[in-house]
Amino acid sequence: MTGPGPSQNGELYQLYLDSGAKITWWGLSWKDVAQNTSLWSKLNSDIDDAVNHGVTVVMQFKTGANWSKVENRVLTPGLEEWKANSPPKDLNEYRDFVSQMVEHFKGKVKYWEVLNEPYGTFLGSNDEYFELLRATYEAAHAADPDIKITHGGVASGAYIEAEVNDLLYSGKIDEAMNLFNWFFENQRSRVESETELRSVLGQEQDQRVIGYVNALFSNYSSYIDIYEFHSYNPYDKTIRVLNYIKSKMAQNGFEKPVRAKVGTLALPGVLVSENTRAKDVVRNFAVTLGNGVGKVLWFTMTDAENRSNGLVDAKQEGGSFTYAPKPAYYTYKLIVSKLEGFSSAENLNLDENIFAYKFIVDGKPIHVLWSSSNANLSLDLSTNRAKITNSVPDSQANFSVQEIGAVNGKITLALTETPLFVEEA
Repeated sequence: MTGPGPSQNGELYQLYLDSGAKITWWGLSWKDVAQNTSLWSKLNSDIDDAVNHGVTVVMQFKTGANWSKVENRVLTPGLEEWKANSPPKDLNEYRDFVSQMVEHFKGKVKYWEVLNEPYGTFLGSNDEYFELLRATYEAAHAADPDIKITHGGVASGAYIEAEVNDLLYSGKIDEAMNLFNWFFENQRSRVESETELRSVLGQEQDQRVIGYVNALFSNYSSYIDIYEFHSYNPYDKTIRVLNYIKSKMAQNGFEKPVRAKVGTLALPGVLVSENTRAKDVVRNFAVTLGNGVGKVLWFTMTDAENRSNGLVDAKQEGGSFTYAPKPAYYTYKLIVSKLEGFSSAENLNLDENIFAYKFIVDGKPIHVLWSSSNANLSLDLSTNRAKITNSVPDSQANFSVQEIGAVNGKITLALTETPLFVEEA
């Protein structure tokens, strides 16, 4: 789960630790380091604290904008300066910065990312970004061969735009239009013809997005250790994105680890019920971990930018905030307690409407099960009884748990959209 460090918000950080989260994602600005700001000194202490609590830190390199060591580029309309990054004036000086930071945090930070969604936040071209990626990869690996570098993470919609473009140019017009309209429902205007779709994908920013995604899997794949996607969507769309990433790797003859940031449907102003949010915690973690994603982070702890993806309610009272865990927070704690340290995960690929994932924890199976529509499932057991835990808590943050007996080594479950954890008792 992405969350603040102790210097940013001690109360929220404690809730983060209490949740059982073991991985977070923070930014490192070249500008802050070079100017020795208070953010730089606080980051050092925050990382020490996280490491002491067994939390893996994914660090993001940021070049920053509007300062002496980067090109003076015009901000993209609507892009806030704190999110923006410009190309370095001197790439060798940037390489030195990367080397120093990797050396500085050696043994504490293993995972590094080069900007965030750069097709929308980097003020240079795609080519300039990939030069930055290559420079980062080479400098970081020279400083620490065990380091793992990730490209600037990609929003799920960017991957889908690239897939739609692939379908369009392979002559699968109807499939391309259907995918575009399904995935971007309530986000972008529907397309009703091939001409409309080509016009949409031909826009300058859309072409930049598609070019960025294509380059990740071809020209610059050798400078990427881990691929990343961001899916703040219902689980079926998360599955679609992950399948596309795997297919692009296969088409280009390689296979590499994948990391994900997931969340519930996060459209500005579109509120998701607390019940759905709790379900989405389990469903998005299950479909990613159960399909081979190595590390998954929930985005984010509190609602951000008028989007209902937080696990903790933050209310401002006067000049301060008070925090209260939402039902989804307790569901997050539940899934961590159930699946932490799992040794294997398997998608059982049952009925089209049934989602069934089998995790092995301490040598014992735990199944995560739900259905997109009400369905009955007969499940084999190696014991006589099973413990069933509902994934959505009641108003007191308690989870319904029941035990049922097996008949001829099987139990029958009535599945709904609410995921169940099934353990052999």
